[in-house]
Amino acid sequence: MKIERTPDLLVIDNRPIFIAALLSIMLLAFMAGGIRMLMEGLWGQGLLFVLGMPLFFGVFFALFVRRNQLVLNRQTGELLHRRRTIFGHTETRFELAALAGAEVQYSRSDGKQTRRMAYVLSEGPDAGTHPFTTAYSSGNNAQRAADAVNAWLAEARGETDRAG
Repeated sequence: MKIERTPDLLVIDNRPIFIAALLSIMLLAFMAGGIRMLMEGLWGQGLLFVLGMPLFFGVFFALFVRRNQLVLNRQTGELLHRRRTIFGHTETRFELAALAGAEVQYSRSDGKQTRRMAYVLSEGPDAGTHPFTTAYSSGNNAQRAADAVNAWLAEARGETDRAG
C-alpha cells in the first residue's frame, strides 16, 4: 500500500501486486504441466490443465486482484474512491466535508485476525461506513491507511499543529 501526502492531497493506493504475481505464476506452472501431459499423450488431464486452470485461476484473479485508490482533495472538496478490476473500473465521489474519519474493520479467518480500512461518512445520502477494499488482509496496512486519513483530516481541519 502506497500513501502520498501533501497538505492539500492524500492518496492511498492499494495494488495487490503480490497476489496477482502469485496467481500468475501458479497459472503458468499448471499450464506448463498441462502442456507436458499433452505431449506425453495424456489428453484428458492435459486438456483439463490447459483449458480448466485458466478458468479456475481467472475466477480467483477477478475476485482478489482489485486496485483501490482513495483520493482526498482539499482544493476540490472531494473524496474520490477508484476501484479497478480486470472487468473495468468505477469511481465514486463524495463531499470531503462528509468524511468523519477512517477506522479499521477486523475479521477472523482460521484463528488469525485480518483487517481492512474503511472510511466513515457522517452525512448525506451515503452516510455510513464504506470499506476501502473488499478483502481483509493481514499486516498493518489497514491501520497505516486509517491513521493517515485521520491525521490528514485533523491537519486539514486545523485540529492539530501542522509541524506535529
